[in-house]
Amino acid sequence: MNRGDSMLQSFKVALNNGGAKAGLIYIISSGLLLVMFLVIMTLFSGGSLFSIVAPGNLESITNHLVSQIMSTESYGIVLALLGILFVFGIVSCGILLGGLIGSFRDVVEGRPISIASYFNNSLHYALRTIGYICLYFFIFGLLVGIIFTLIYMIFLIEINNQTFLISLLSGLVITPLLTLSIVGYKKRGFITQNIGSIFIYSLAIAIFSIIPVIGQIVTFILQTYYHLFILVISTKNNNTFNFTKNFTVE
Repeated sequence: MNRGDSMLQSFKVALNNGGAKAGLIYIISSGLLLVMFLVIMTLFSGGSLFSIVAPGNLESITNHLVSQIMSTESYGIVLALLGILFVFGIVSCGILLGGLIGSFRDVVEGRPISIASYFNNSLHYALRTIGYICLYFFIFGLLVGIIFTLIYMIFLIEINNQTFLISLLSGLVITPLLTLSIVGYKKRGFITQNIGSIFIYSLAIAIFSIIPVIGQIVTFILQTYYHLFILVISTKNNNTFNFTKNFTVE
């Protein structure tokens, strides 16, 4: 069995032994938060829920909602609402993502997963997750802006498929660093040593990200389990956990 097959097998075993459950908790919790977000924004925009979800993706839905709210001319209320929702979104992301990545760490280290352990991890990793999200995505946004600007200035080419490129670059750099930083795993050399595996996974995410509705659902699922994939690679690289010895496939 070659290294690629061994990595894939370890990933499948990790999914069977708690990884799938942790990801499902995250997906359901995120879905409930999204519904709550849409309902709140619907109430403030004065529109119908059907008209709001009609655009088909979260970016266009958000733009549609903001434009509807701005048309009310209650700018003070609008700014306060958007500020509250932004803070709520960051905190919610930190709690849910911290619980997900912390639970995936439990999986690769052989500990059982439950709803209680998931939310214990949420509390434990929330602040660290929020901090690293703000740090890495600020740096990433700055670098992407500089790269796109330089490409336009040098080659006079305006990049239209920004969603694809941003998803690909984020998958290659930000997600691995964010995941490993949150759980305190070794980051140095990880990307260069595993560029083949992470490029293939990131490319799959980027391709699905440009497909409306169904593709974006698949993207979200792939992104959810990408954190587990990264931790599986990391533990196998450092020989810190023997999946076939410590896991029993159900």
